[in-house]
Amino acid sequence: MRRLFLFVAAALAVAMPGIAAEAPEAGRYTLAPDANGFIRLDTRTGATSHCAPEDGVWRCEPLIEETGALAAGLEALAARVDSVSAAMAELGARVDALAARVEASPAAGDVAPIEERGLVATAVARLLALVRLLKHGAAEA
Repeated sequence: MRRLFLFVAAALAVAMPGIAAEAPEAGRYTLAPDANGFIRLDTRTGATSHCAPEDGVWRCEPLIEETGALAAGLEALAARVDSVSAAMAELGARVDALAARVEASPAAGDVAPIEERGLVATAVARLLALVRLLKHGAAEA
């Protein structure tokens, strides 16, 4: 019986050599062993299924609950990323505005160029000017 099956399979392979090369589904699924069968992952869509023998026939049941929870989690994360991106853009604009105010303040003009003073001294002087600006506003800076 096994020899007959192998003979028929070999005859089909010789008769239709292009079928295996044209299969668009090759490599689409990834399998992982499970205690009762295996988990099948569709690498194109991300759908997962649990496959197990039932009354002598292998059946695959989709894991819809996980997919629904995953989609909801992804939507929540996307909303969070959008809000964090907006907050970062707002903070960036505020930092740019403060930097422009520090550069324009008279205290920043008192700082000698880096060549005349050390790098650390220049950084400390600019930091102190920024602190004065943040603490007292533009009136005393």
